[in-house]
Amino acid sequence: MSRGDALAVRVLPRSRKNEILGLQADGRLRIRLKAVPESGKANQALIEFLAAVVQVPPSSIHIISGATSQNKLVQFDGLDSQAVIFRIMGTTG
Repeated sequence: MSRGDALAVRVLPRSRKNEILGLQADGRLRIRLKAVPESGKANQALIEFLAAVVQVPPSSIHIISGATSQNKLVQFDGLDSQAVIFRIMGTTG
């Protein structure tokens, strides 16, 4: 399956709950995660959380940039970033 374009994400680890805060002025999707940024735990939590929200398998989500940063580029197999945003906004309000 082909990969879509990358979705820019800003992750806020060590939060009280996993939640999507919305789009920032710079176009990044802002996400809070309970996971700590150690040993890839926050990255794995991000993939699992996005998979549940967008309703795709976790194996179809790839962090292509920013593995050790709060700012990440995330790619979804078979979906472009607009389709992902549409699905997210459809489930979060």
